[in-house]
Amino acid sequence: MIRIYALLLRAGPCAVALLLALVSNPARLAAVGPDDFYGMHLSYSENTSAAIPKLDDLGVRWVRVWFNVSDWTSPSANTGNATTQAVALKNAGFKVVFCVNSLNGVVPTYAQAKAMFDNLKARSGLTAAVDVWEIFNELNNYDYWNPAVVSDGPSLYVNGALKAAHDSLRAAGEKVLGGSWTFIQFSGQWSGTKVYSTWETKQFIDYRNASGKGYLDYCDYAGVHPYTDTTSRMQSMMTNYFGYVGTKPVIITEWSHYRSSFSSDTAYMNAMSSSRTWLYNYVDTACTYRFTAGNGYPGFTTYSAGAYTAKEPMYSTYKGWPRASGASLTAIPSADSYIDQANATTNYGANSVLETYKTTTSEKMSYLKFDVSGYAGSAAGSATLKLTRYAADSGISVAVFAGADDSWTESGVTWNTRPDTSSTATDTETVAATVTFDVTAAVNTALAGDKVLTLKIKNAGGTGRAAFYSSEHGTAANRPTLTVTP
Repeated sequence: MIRIYALLLRAGPCAVALLLALVSNPARLAAVGPDDFYGMHLSYSENTSAAIPKLDDLGVRWVRVWFNVSDWTSPSANTGNATTQAVALKNAGFKVVFCVNSLNGVVPTYAQAKAMFDNLKARSGLTAAVDVWEIFNELNNYDYWNPAVVSDGPSLYVNGALKAAHDSLRAAGEKVLGGSWTFIQFSGQWSGTKVYSTWETKQFIDYRNASGKGYLDYCDYAGVHPYTDTTSRMQSMMTNYFGYVGTKPVIITEWSHYRSSFSSDTAYMNAMSSSRTWLYNYVDTACTYRFTAGNGYPGFTTYSAGAYTAKEPMYSTYKGWPRASGASLTAIPSADSYIDQANATTNYGANSVLETYKTTTSEKMSYLKFDVSGYAGSAAGSATLKLTRYAADSGISVAVFAGADDSWTESGVTWNTRPDTSSTATDTETVAATVTFDVTAAVNTALAGDKVLTLKIKNAGGTGRAAFYSSEHGTAANRPTLTVTP
């Protein structure tokens, strides 16, 4: 996953985001083994089978691969190494970001983009291999933002390629990452307040416009590529960016400092270490740019005679960054939503709140789905679900039930399509600021089966409301958390 671009400092959202950053330090939610923060960009020309042992040794969890579309009028004519890479990486236990990139900045229509995504979705093994679909790399480099080509680039992207991805991929339960903007800050472009060219300023204005025209509605994650020459500038840039994306989770598919600003590789990696410490608390995943040297960046390995060799000090520094414990699994939902009996065909998957509510005539319930394939053991000694209260009536209790059907999707589930669950509650708890449920038995059933866990949350009896933060909430510490231990 990965992130060259300009930042327009605006006092309103920047001040709010900066205040939140100063008063909170949300904990990262880590996965088993190499945790989910750690990603790496892998070029489509890399020897994937030879790269896998090094990626594993580095403690990489996510890998970003790159698929170029050269002909939007003929989807099946577009081939490349990325599909093979994605399958090989998934089989080796990695999570995969699949970047669909429009070659030479060609701007497809909605119909062309949807046909392409439908074609990719149908390719053998690809949806099973891809965890997140990235819809274009570095939008500011596209003709979308060239006023000589189009008059309203933000709308063209949002209502074209991104909506097509939403209608094709998200509708099938796939996760979509909105295209990134690349913001670059280095000596000569940054004076401590703001010094940008007209074009760089326009890039960030276009990002704000895209957000206002639905960018955040059509994706599960917002994308950004921060390249700066100091840690403080990266913090400033990202804080400002968070002010625009609000509660939307963020994946960085290209993360690096501006290499030419540093006198040595050691100085460069020292800056990377410093920025990692800060970013770790605020973004879901950061894919470092890049695995091997290219485009002025040193890389972490060199390649010769079919083998990769560690490149120092980059390799050892990256490998030495702290990782979450491999003995347990802590994860947020891969999907969650509430359903409403009174609005039986409405989907609430994009909501940042999970509702449970009951009256004498109507009810709301919530569903959560977790991928537990990352747990190293065959059975759990303990498994708990933690929910953070958004609002609740005094003294209300809620119950959790194990699901019998994992085929539902976040963007598709409604009251009328709700999956079956056990009729017996796994646990019942009175709602407090945080609520912890024992779901050990349900997790062990999932571990013995498809390694997917569905849970239903509903009012335990009587009437009233209890609402909890969902996985869409911007503060990581407030999202639902499943913890599995031996």
